[in-house]
Amino acid sequence: MVKIEVIQGSQKGRVWEFPKDSIQIGRDPGNDLVVEDIHVSSVHCRLLLRGEVWTIEDLGSTNGTGVTRGKERFVLGTGGLASMTIQAGDILLVGSA
Repeated sequence: MVKIEVIQGSQKGRVWEFPKDSIQIGRDPGNDLVVEDIHVSSVHCRLLLRGEVWTIEDLGSTNGTGVTRGKERFVLGTGGLASMTIQAGDILLVGSA
């Protein structure tokens, strides 16, 4: 199970728990996690559990997907990495990555 907490924006403080191994994130109501922000693409990114490791992949979003890990920042999509593994405590940025 993965737990996602929004720490900024209009849904700040909201927490989701997903018992599945694939979570699609975007603005479209058909996503598992809907982010109502004009900078978020309709189908923005996806979290995938591969074995015991979670991976995030950008799905061709307009503004990219960011991952902040401590002092490091990674940008997926927009010509950068397509996917990467994530760890507990990573901060995911969708919209204006």
